[in-house]
Amino acid sequence: MPTSDQAMSIYNKAFSEKQFYHTGLLAVIVIAIVVVFPLFTTGYTTHDDTRTGLSSYLNIRYEQALNKAAEVGRVSVLMGYCLYGSKYSPIVLPYLIDSVWYYKSVALGAIALNIALFAYALYQIIPQRLFSVFFVIFFLTTLQGSWEHNLITSYPFVFCLEISELLLCFIFLLKYLKSQNKYYWVISIILTGVLFFTSPDFREFNILYFIVFFCVIYFNLRQTIREQQVAISKALRIFSPYLLIIAIYLCIYFTFRYYHPSIYVGNQAAFSSPISCLKVLYQYTIASFPTYIYFHYGFLFDTYSDLVQGHNIIFGVVNNLKPEWLIKSVVASYFVYSLLFNNLLSFSRKKILSLSVTSICLILFPIILLSVVPKYQKWIEVGSLSYAYGYHVFFGVVLLIITVIVFINGILPKNNARFGYVVILAMCVGLMSILTDYANYYVAKSQTQSQKKWKIFDAFVDAVDLPDNSFVYAPSLWQHIGIVANDPTYWTDYYRLKKRPDNKNVVFSNDLEQLNKRFSNSGAGDLFYLKYSQEPKDPNQFILFAGMQDLRFDEDRAVPYASKTVLITDSKYRKFTVFGNRFTDSLDTTNPRSVLFSQLVDMSKIKGKDYIKIEMSDSGLMDLESLSVSNYLDHKISHRHLGKEAIIILPGAGFYAWEPSSDAALAERWIWSSGNAEFIIHNFSTSVIQRMLSLSLDTLLPREVEIHIDGVNTDHAYQLRPEHTTPVLLEIVLKPGKNVISIHTNEPAKQPINGDCRNLAFKVNVMEIK
Repeated sequence: MPTSDQAMSIYNKAFSEKQFYHTGLLAVIVIAIVVVFPLFTTGYTTHDDTRTGLSSYLNIRYEQALNKAAEVGRVSVLMGYCLYGSKYSPIVLPYLIDSVWYYKSVALGAIALNIALFAYALYQIIPQRLFSVFFVIFFLTTLQGSWEHNLITSYPFVFCLEISELLLCFIFLLKYLKSQNKYYWVISIILTGVLFFTSPDFREFNILYFIVFFCVIYFNLRQTIREQQVAISKALRIFSPYLLIIAIYLCIYFTFRYYHPSIYVGNQAAFSSPISCLKVLYQYTIASFPTYIYFHYGFLFDTYSDLVQGHNIIFGVVNNLKPEWLIKSVVASYFVYSLLFNNLLSFSRKKILSLSVTSICLILFPIILLSVVPKYQKWIEVGSLSYAYGYHVFFGVVLLIITVIVFINGILPKNNARFGYVVILAMCVGLMSILTDYANYYVAKSQTQSQKKWKIFDAFVDAVDLPDNSFVYAPSLWQHIGIVANDPTYWTDYYRLKKRPDNKNVVFSNDLEQLNKRFSNSGAGDLFYLKYSQEPKDPNQFILFAGMQDLRFDEDRAVPYASKTVLITDSKYRKFTVFGNRFTDSLDTTNPRSVLFSQLVDMSKIKGKDYIKIEMSDSGLMDLESLSVSNYLDHKISHRHLGKEAIIILPGAGFYAWEPSSDAALAERWIWSSGNAEFIIHNFSTSVIQRMLSLSLDTLLPREVEIHIDGVNTDHAYQLRPEHTTPVLLEIVLKPGKNVISIHTNEPAKQPINGDCRNLAFKVNVMEIK
């Protein structure tokens, strides 16, 4: 029997644990608000998300579902279609309401359910509520968003649904083992069947988690059964229904793969070198550890930094510190300090060992299959930091970290060493919280800016009614941030969805050849031009739209003209100047005279509207591509407005459009080729000019490429290596008029692995003539 003092001590500890548990729940709420709120405006963050968003509204036929299942090598896609059809699949849930807030609520709600179920499963294993609260607080405090196919910001609901189903299977199994109530066991088995046979995109690595199921069954039985053989036999009987479900699924899976081999390289294993496999395991594990994104996303922080001097690894955080980050940091630090200083958690070494082993399994299971896939091995070689399954890994990482923290705290004596350990650890948690918030802030900012394009396009759809059989040339719509590339037909399909139930045939395109064909066949009557532009640091943006009255092709680019145009702006600037070039003479004359078009727009009296529509007109023809707004930086000057001594460079056949570089120190802009390509250099003088041409070359894919440059009295060869920029300085001789520089490559163009849907061969950084 305990003494009265011992009884009082036990009572006080129980009371303090109960009181601190409610404090912990309050801390969870505060931290969750700070973490979640910035994510509600991010929207689509991958090419796959945009494609899924469209397909969710389409009436997909059985043949399309079969083709998709065969392409990715997952029979679950076909089974999901047969079960749900195309309108009731869980994939569609985030897209039922056309709202970013709804879309993110479903996505983040699924994540919250994952965390809650995992914490509850922990409580079933270790009946100490504070340990589960500790897990949730540490998880939320160090949760990192990124552009790396991150489940926090992309692939809403479906991946998280599988995790929730798996956790429910595990929780009901634990309840059965504790209570011996067979109803819990039956429910667990049924949920396992639901997981395997109704998930619309079931991932095969989920099978590995059932190793943990069996181990939990076995070690639970060993507590009451001394004979090992008897315990194994009974464990197998309990586990046999799960094993049967797995066996049935694998039979269906391999039969389907036999008749429909996957063409998706992300689902094709090839046992190459062990080093390549280990690199994948290491990278996709280490990227899930706290603050990894902060120390590897400097390029993004530089691009979107609110500071004049850009990102700095120390002072950038100090100068950008926000009150909510500090509050979250203090709350998390206080919880960790109080929890450990009062020694409110203590486990046996056997329990510590089992938690550690389980954590390592949770870390390895989601990525061990990826390690033998050549696609992801190549991704690592070209700089991939993480992948979608890093979210799964993060559960194991957090469990391992807090287990080690509790273990060290338990073995330290109650003296200055333990006090110092607790203080330093609490400070580290606070620092990790701030660094994570800093990184998440800029990731969310860039993703929000990306999503703004959809919002202003929606405003355009509402404001402009296009006639049937219209063709809209809009190459700027395909410019994108991060990995949110769009398919060639994406904006056509998106427009049709927005205009339902209208059945107008309206095409949005960035294809110059298609535009030329339409113009040659029927003139400019049904042709329109759309220009989208957004500031690099702020979400100020505009769409300029006009029906083409005339069209000229200047080497590799289209130059549309019109006397009337519509401008839709979404900007904090309500007073600005619209300017560009206009022609007072007919374009058919030898040298049409051009002047500067300028119109002051004052919309400061308009209140309560995000999107403002302005109609403009002029007596002459405006060069639509040159039109811009005073607070934007994308104004283009045509060669027609330069002096007679001017020399200009234009990309020719084989090149895509110029793109802004994210590394200002490297170049102001760059351009990708689709294979052999050429640049056009116009010499508008009447004499031969000798100059120096400066440029640099890059290759994205993990291969060596030989580049041959010839033309304008030059002939040189260069060897490109991945992750190495090759500088080029050429002496060129330009004759009057058109000069062509040809660039040949010995390697065909290939589609990269970063979500870009284009075939790329090599990159040319900004060219300069000196």
